Amino acid sequence: VPGRFGHAPPVEARVHSMLGWSLQELGSFSDAEAELRKALELLAQDAATSPTVLTRVKGLLGRNLMTRGKYDEAEPLLREAIASLESDMPRGEEEQELVLALNSLFGVHYRMGRYEEARKVNARALQLAPDRKSRLVERQNTASLLIATGQKREGLAELEKILAEAQALFGETSPETALVLQNIGMAYDLLSDRERAESYLRQALRIQESVLGRDHPAVGLTLSQLGGLLASTRKNPEEAEVLCRRATEILRASSGDSVLLGVSLGNLGVALCNREDTVRAEAALAEAVSMLERHLPETHPSLLAFTRILHDVLFVNGKTDESDGWLLRIEAVPSSGERGWLLLRKANASM
Repeated sequence: VPGRFGHAPPVEARVHSMLGWSLQELGSFSDAEAELRKALELLAQDAATSPTVLTRVKGLLGRNLMTRGKYDEAEPLLREAIASLESDMPRGEEEQELVLALNSLFGVHYRMGRYEEARKVNARALQLAPDRKSRLVERQNTASLLIATGQKREGLAELEKILAEAQALFGETSPETALVLQNIGMAYDLLSDRERAESYLRQALRIQESVLGRDHPAVGLTLSQLGGLLASTRKNPEEAEVLCRRATEILRASSGDSVLLGVSLGNLGVALCNREDTVRAEAALAEAVSMLERHLPETHPSLLAFTRILHDVLFVNGKTDESDGWLLRIEAVPSSGERGWLLLRKANASM
């Protein structure tokens, strides 16, 4: 671009943003992030940059980061994009951009356990959703909130209704249908119906691998949830380790330092514990806890669950001083009295 047009930030920014969008559509999220960040850098150099263009790039980058579990980085970008779009009373394409940004901000709040904020964002997105497909996505978010806030059976019933609609609207083997299957699986997990949970997660995984490709971040997330389910129930310990390892490889490549990778590493640590490989379990859990501490509040179920398990593994490995140090930190957290199993299930359900 510089060779043909000279130093023309608007042109270069447009090329980088288009590359970022294309790479993101292809599932190359890390490469897409680099292109979108370069586009933002160039746009900031140009005083004549259109607010609309800047907003779209911020929204796209925010959605990229949310999908990959980089919630603390995604939130300010999404908030800026939403504020800009709402101030202009968007119509048509911009209205769709606003709904997408709201949907991603819902994901940030939901996964960080900030359910009241998530509820408000979901209500706004439902109000603005321009078509049946968009409304179906937002209704799924509403159902997930019901489950997360204790209304598990009501949320599950709504998800099962949404599944039938998604199959009719998007097709039985679409990514949208796979996402509903995945959420139903995690709902059954929280209801302690492990067999149904496993069945739905396996259905979702088959669709995602077929449609999105075996290395897509969505595949990594479902692998982590399925591997975490098997690990927490001590079912098929060998398969649990294989699934968690594959999830970790995918998410390390696509998401890097993030909540998604941290939880996947934690699940791998649990799977290794079940195989009595406590040395490698300690390494996986230590990396998981270190990563989750950078991105989550101390009361988040994911951080609490894997911190407790790391404490136990350090004790088993004879590292009593380190183990005692972690115990003191655990006891200082207000909500740390919940049972370890429940925390572990919440850790995977909140991903």
